[in-house]
Amino acid sequence: KLKFDTWTAGGGANPDSYISNSQDIHQTPKDLIKNSGQSEELRCSHSSSYNFMFWYKQKRGESLELLGYLVGSSDTVEDKFENKISLDGDANKNSVLKL
Repeated sequence: KLKFDTWTAGGGANPDSYISNSQDIHQTPKDLIKNSGQSEELRCSHSSSYNFMFWYKQKRGESLELLGYLVGSSDTVEDKFENKISLDGDANKNSVLKL
């Protein structure tokens, strides 16, 4: 089993930006436990004027780790997570992280 303590999405150019504006960001589910071979999705929406959406992974007691991001509807996944995750949506409002 893999446990994902926190997956976070946000808009803005840096982690401090999305953290300070987290009241505008809604993610479902907030966290999850994923079994190996099992597919899961996390959804994020926001009500701000951002056109960027960053997805981070954070294990308990560790720093944020960038998974990937959307700029408008164009996605970029960090090399380490290629073939493990995908991003879909439009960073202007909604995004889906597929695991």
